[in-house]
Amino acid sequence: MAKIIVTGATGNLGGGIIRHLLEKGMAAKNIVALVRGQEGRGNLEKLGVTIKIGDYNNPDSLRNAFEGMDKLMFVSSPDFDNTLRIRQHASAVEAARNAKVSQIIYTSFAYAEEMNGLGLENVHLATEYMIKTTGIPYTFLRNGFYLENVMGDLLKKAVSTGELVTAAADGKFNFVLRDDLALAAATVLAEDGHENKTYNLVNSSAVSFDEYANIISNIYSKEVKHINLAPNEAVKRLIAMGENEAIAGFNVYGIYVPIAKRQFSKVSNELESLIGRKCTSIQNALKSQLN
Repeated sequence: MAKIIVTGATGNLGGGIIRHLLEKGMAAKNIVALVRGQEGRGNLEKLGVTIKIGDYNNPDSLRNAFEGMDKLMFVSSPDFDNTLRIRQHASAVEAARNAKVSQIIYTSFAYAEEMNGLGLENVHLATEYMIKTTGIPYTFLRNGFYLENVMGDLLKKAVSTGELVTAAADGKFNFVLRDDLALAAATVLAEDGHENKTYNLVNSSAVSFDEYANIISNIYSKEVKHINLAPNEAVKRLIAMGENEAIAGFNVYGIYVPIAKRQFSKVSNELESLIGRKCTSIQNALKSQLN
């Protein structure tokens, strides 16, 4: 049985991948969780998987961690500095090459070539090209934005105020639940036949914020209206509603404006093909959160 190492194992995506691998019947002894330190490793230890220490900012630690591994589940760096992320990713790719892993599965960005101005697309395309230079068989899991990005605090504020404030106009978004992406990654890791393939993992349907506001209203039994504003006005309104300034700016310029420009509207059935069922719907995701 192949030895699999999962980076970012204490994160929600990495941890979800390990959980789904175990649910698929993979022996814990064949799974290695890469962590940066002590925080969060207790839950992994309970699962019985092997734990190794490694940090994207420490190339030697990556080389040591990847030695003897067959498949590398390379979860992209969470750092917000895109230039730094590329350097971190280069260290991981070089370490994988030197450790002679037999396959790299990388979490990339959906429809990266078609994106413009986000910055993320450059990080992920650069990393894909780096991986290809190694000659190692790869699988690029081009993940869509997490559906959780429009839930959480955003949802709480919408329900409490009755207003869902965006700068998304009538654009639609194709976001997916992170756990669905984790299941897709586990499927690729557990199966053969995915070598040198690229999957765009987005929802099979897209919704607008007008539609999303109606869904929230129905599930929470409270009227919520979508308020579309100019980007600068949306940032001001969100801050006035108690949103952190940095998060308000990210939500508006990193999510809502691209949605207005139709950058997150493309749909695909590739995620559903990998997980063997329909994507988790917004309705079901919201009901689960409410419960």
